[in-house]
Formats: sequence, structure tokens, C-alpha cells
Amino acid sequence: MRVLFLTQSSEACPASRYRVYQYLPYLEAAGVECHVSPAIPARNYLRVYQAQDTLRKLPHFALAEAKRLLMAPSYRRYDVIFFQQWTFPRFFPAAELAAGLGGRMVFDMDEPLYVRPTRHERDIADMFDPDRMVARIMRAAKVVVVGNEVLRRFAGEYNSNIHVVPTAIDTDRYQPKVTYRHLPPVVIGWIGSFTTTVYLSMFEEVLQALSEEYPIAFRVVGAPYSVEGVPTEWSPWVYEEEVDAIRQFDIGVMPLRGDEWSRGKSACKALQYMAAGVPVVCTANEVTSSVIRDGENGFLAGTVKEWEEKLEMLVGDVGLRRRIGLAGRETVEREYSLEMTAPKLLRALRAAAEQG
Repeated sequence: MRVLFLTQSSEACPASRYRVYQYLPYLEAAGVECHVSPAIPARNYLRVYQAQDTLRKLPHFALAEAKRLLMAPSYRRYDVIFFQQWTFPRFFPAAELAAGLGGRMVFDMDEPLYVRPTRHERDIADMFDPDRMVARIMRAAKVVVVGNEVLRRFAGEYNSNIHVVPTAIDTDRYQPKVTYRHLPPVVIGWIGSFTTTVYLSMFEEVLQALSEEYPIAFRVVGAPYSVEGVPTEWSPWVYEEEVDAIRQFDIGVMPLRGDEWSRGKSACKALQYMAAGVPVVCTANEVTSSVIRDGENGFLAGTVKEWEEKLEMLVGDVGLRRRIGLAGRETVEREYSLEMTAPKLLRALRAAAEQG
């Protein structure tokens, strides 16, 4: 089986790395001939995805779309064309529909692409309705792969061949921390990109209130960020240093908003913390609640008061941090490791090839 993976970008892009690149060794070992073509080259990735102005992104996405359309005649050489998300977000999906005409397309969605992201204000991208655009792609695809049940319900309205493949963690690469520190300050950590710092703004008052009572520090990996009145440390994201950076957290946090975009997001940050043996506190929603059993392998919080209470418990009890951290690691090994999810992706690809 020959599969062409059309990714958003290189391995520098977290979504592409977690949804495609980390699976390639497994798939190739299973006899799949894998070819990968990123829409945005690695050299342009940061300038595209860190740009706040949509107009600055347009030339890059337009070139990517043109590249995809020029490639369309070559699609017939592959058994499966796997689109990781879509090429030109929130615009007419010309490249995806062209692939769908060939009857070999798998469309992968690990975010609710059918709504405007939390970070976006109304802009030029809204000239097309994302709900309608994604629905067109779903109908054209032979198989749709989604990251969670929220996305499955949406996709199921337009396609009957849905495969749920949760975002997974490479547990060989993510080894758990060995020691749990007793000494202050207690490091509360977050990892993310510029576009997801929007979730930290609602979390600031929690940190500020906590810092008045306890010796804490807030450590951010990825996008520069600081919290007034709270000792804050920032370090850039580096792939080779990512796991070590997370293991230095005493507690990992994943605050989210209550909007439709946030409700459909994967729990990838939480899984990263858990895989590293770091106890996690997350905003409670359907997706995070499917991963975290409150008080067993992590904590869920719905209000500012709950956030403060859960963090206070962990800040003041190193034994609890250790117990929750190890339970989180066990959950990832059992349910969200590559070993568990790679066969699901392979089944999805085979299902598409059989229908092609």
C-alpha cells in the first residue's frame, strides 16, 4: 500500500508531528510505503504560524494550495491520499476536493475545524463558512480520521466511515521523571505556541492568588509569556529539549475556555505532562474528562475556585504529586501510546485503500 501524507508542515509543526510523522516508522514496518509532502516548508513554519495578521499568511497558504493542485495528477499513483487537516484553513478546499474525486482520500481532523478558533477575530478568512467547507471535505473523503468523540459526532453527519485515533504520545521518547522535589518553589508549567497563549489570560488570576499564599513559579515553554506578580520563567520550544523541559515541571496545567473550539480540542498537552510523570490539572470538558479521572490520574477544574483548590492540594503535597504523576503515566501507556493507537491508524488507511 502506497500512501501520500499531505501534512500541514514539517515535524516542527506539533499537529503534523503527532498526527503523521511519529507514526511513519510503525507504518513502514507494517509494509506501508510512506511519502510525505508538507504544505508549509520547515523554513517558513514559524513565520506563518506565529503571524497574528491573516494577510501575512495568505501568500504562504496560496502557494501551498497551488502546490497541492499541481500535484493532483500524481495522486493516482497512490493507494491512499491522507490529508492532515486542510491546506488553506477556512477557505474553499480545492485541493482536498480534487483528491476526493480520485476516490482515495483520508481526511484527518484533530481540532474542530468547523468553527472559528478562539484566537481569531472576524477577518478575511470568514468569507467562507468553515462548517460548510469542512462538510464538503467530509463528504468527499473515503475515510475520516478524528481525534476524539466530539469530532466523531460532527464527522458522522457527513460520512459513515469514521475512525477515532486519539492523539498519542511516543512513550519511548517520553520517559517519566524520576524525582519529585520537596524544595520550593513549586514549578507550575505550561507548554504551547503563540496561538494558544489566549488560554493563559483567564488563568492569570489563579496563579496570582496562589502566589500570595505559596512559594510558586510559573514556567512557560514555547511562546514568550509573563504573569504580573508571579515569578515567571520562559524558554523557547526546542524539539530535542521538550521532554526534559516538561519533566522539570512539578505540576502541568491545561486551562481552556468554554467555547465550541476549546470543547473539540485534543488533550495533547495533558497527555504530554502525564507521559512525563507530571501531575496535571485541566479545564473540565468532554475530551479532558475522557482522559482524566479526577483525583486518580489528574485533576479537573471548572471554576476559578476549583482551579485554586486543586492546585493548592498539589502544591502542598509532594506525595500526592508523585502518586498522580505515576498514575497519569500509566494511563498514557495503557490508552494513549503509539503502541495503542498506531494499529487504529493502519486500519483506517487499509479501509480507504480497500474502497479506492
